[in-house]
Amino acid sequence: MAVFLNNYPYTEYGAKLKLTQEQEENCKTVYKLDNKGGAYFWGLWNPKTEHSDDYVILPIRSTGTELAELSARTVFANVIDSNKDPKIDDKNWLKLWIDVTKHKGWVSNCFTDSNFYYGSDETYSRIFLDKKEGTVWTPKEINAACCTTIVGGHVLLNCYDAKIADMDAEVYIIPICDTHNRAHSGTTRTWGKGYYMKLQNDTKAIKLIGYLREVTKYINEIKNQ
Repeated sequence: MAVFLNNYPYTEYGAKLKLTQEQEENCKTVYKLDNKGGAYFWGLWNPKTEHSDDYVILPIRSTGTELAELSARTVFANVIDSNKDPKIDDKNWLKLWIDVTKHKGWVSNCFTDSNFYYGSDETYSRIFLDKKEGTVWTPKEINAACCTTIVGGHVLLNCYDAKIADMDAEVYIIPICDTHNRAHSGTTRTWGKGYYMKLQNDTKAIKLIGYLREVTKYINEIKNQ
């Protein structure tokens, strides 16, 4: 059974929220523990879903967002295992970015410079896996170019290869196209693996507050009491 951390500290942002008692009881976030002593954001809590003891559940006010200003040419890479795209206030990550940044209109362009990078600024094509029949994934070469589907990508700044974000990681949301969110160089379906990206222009990003941070440390403190 999942561990409920109902007394987990609120963020400064979360403490300002005015929630009803019903909202306090029903609005929670779910984290999954990994085998490295960390945890990553899994999604929003559904009381009808049963979770094993590999999961922890926190109040929604323990998480939040913060606006960040990023410079053109900033290097970033994808966060692995963020593709479940959970919703906050019934908003997907791109819609959340639009609302928090007060962006006018929908986002129709990728915020990368359209390239994939590897090593010392080498631009090159990547491999994207297409699902053909059943569960079989086959590699397909793609060029360093954007597609028209834009998503709110979970990324790590100044990172040169995609990785799972540990509990101390600072995770940001940036609008990127589906190609840059999913392309990779391997023969297994690990989104964003093996390359990094750069921002085309100065832009606003969402910094996720409270996600991952100190979750397992807090759990261990509770267990040792």
